[in-house]
Amino acid sequence: MLSSNRVRPWTFILSVAASTLSLPAQPLFIPNASFESPSTSFVDNRLDRWQKTPKPGWYDESGGFTWDQLFGVFKNTEPGKPDHIVNVSGDQAIYLFAVPEVGIFQDAVAAGERFTVGTSYTLTAAVIGGGGGMTNGVSLEMSLYYLDDGGNRIAVGATNIVHDPARFPDINHFVDVELAIPGVRPTDAWAGRPIGIRFLSTANPANAGGYWDLDHVRLAASIDLPNASFESPQTAFVDNRVDAWQKTPKPVWYDESGGFTWEQLSGVFRNTEPGKDDHLENADGAQAFYLFAVPTVGLSLDRTVTNSTTPFLARFEPGNAYSLTTAVQGGGGGMTNGVTLELALYYLDDSGAPRTVASTLVTNDAATFPSRHLLSDFVLRTATVKTTDPWAGKSMGIRILSTVDPALAGGYWNIDHPRLKAHPAPAVLMPTATDGRPSFVLRGDPGARIEVLSSDTPTAPAAVWTTVTTVTNSTGFVEFSDVVMGGGQRYYQSRQLP
Repeated sequence: MLSSNRVRPWTFILSVAASTLSLPAQPLFIPNASFESPSTSFVDNRLDRWQKTPKPGWYDESGGFTWDQLFGVFKNTEPGKPDHIVNVSGDQAIYLFAVPEVGIFQDAVAAGERFTVGTSYTLTAAVIGGGGGMTNGVSLEMSLYYLDDGGNRIAVGATNIVHDPARFPDINHFVDVELAIPGVRPTDAWAGRPIGIRFLSTANPANAGGYWDLDHVRLAASIDLPNASFESPQTAFVDNRVDAWQKTPKPVWYDESGGFTWEQLSGVFRNTEPGKDDHLENADGAQAFYLFAVPTVGLSLDRTVTNSTTPFLARFEPGNAYSLTTAVQGGGGGMTNGVTLELALYYLDDSGAPRTVASTLVTNDAATFPSRHLLSDFVLRTATVKTTDPWAGKSMGIRILSTVDPALAGGYWNIDHPRLKAHPAPAVLMPTATDGRPSFVLRGDPGARIEVLSSDTPTAPAAVWTTVTTVTNSTGFVEFSDVVMGGGQRYYQSRQLP
């Protein structure tokens, strides 16, 4: 399927092939995140994509610096220079004077990224304090915010970065600073609002002076899964309870007089010590979950689960595909080859009933599970959610269920570390003409290869399109600028390769 964005004199066309690659968190695109633009050989007070805070009425520019000179991009010095920054991202960074109200911001990150219900956010920036004789105790605020209906910037979360030599021992190394925002709830005022980023000098006028260096701003989103590594309740051996998740109810046909109650067929357990015969070498955390290979034994997670202080609030958002990755080990307790386990994503319909969106079966055999010490990841992925899908906008659920044939019942599965990721639909972002050249950002799955092709006409046969370049999308976003100069109309097609 093709989608297009027209920016004269070029048209950008995107076609996509699905991929199942994912990262621990979904990176969100921040324009000019490493302050490489505009390019400078020394210092430039201009700043692309970001906005500067306006000059306050109290600032007197007759003191030696105009307001605009208090922040700007600079080129890193050559290696060996006393002020060379060893771990700069790219060639440039930004300086920001420690004067009250000096700051930079973006009211909305690219692609209309919004605070999504059930999603948490982590903002990371590389910072150096102490420049220009900065006093200890000088502070810089890093925040995520939204614009209210009146256009006011309202902080969702903020952290004050305070300078002291213990935190910033020299001017040659950036230090990463993080700000974490918990999962967005439907009742939060910022739910569904565009995401804003701001860095603001909060220096006290009494200790103002010096400057900060900033670089490599990163924003990542993660869908919150409560008790995702089955660490609760904590146990020294085994506990049939499991927090945040819900066990399947006992079916009428199950006879508890056979030696195990229904409750005993699943629960959390503590991993054994390294060196033990049954130690799981790649378990996440100290615990995992066991599940007997008996029909309908299982567990689920959705908004109806009440035994958790952190509810699962994710919804199927139109424009996103979703992947569920679960660590599984089969073969426990003499399990027979051919025993199956279902992994599924579902939605709750208007009556609250679960309806499967996508599922996959894990089948036990020696080739799939060659070691009793290792869990193996299994990935389930949905198609991109359309606005016309019955599950669009509906509450999401996760199900892990024994689907064993009664004739093969016996043994147990070990399960750990379910991870749920959103995959925004591949898209062309920010198409522009830079110095007479077409430029744009390609969004796709991290790690995928992207082929960029061009043609003079959009209806040209596939064989006529010319490959411009093939790149690896290492972060989820690729910034592309063609070398072709001049006028005329040119068309671009970008394919995410399998």
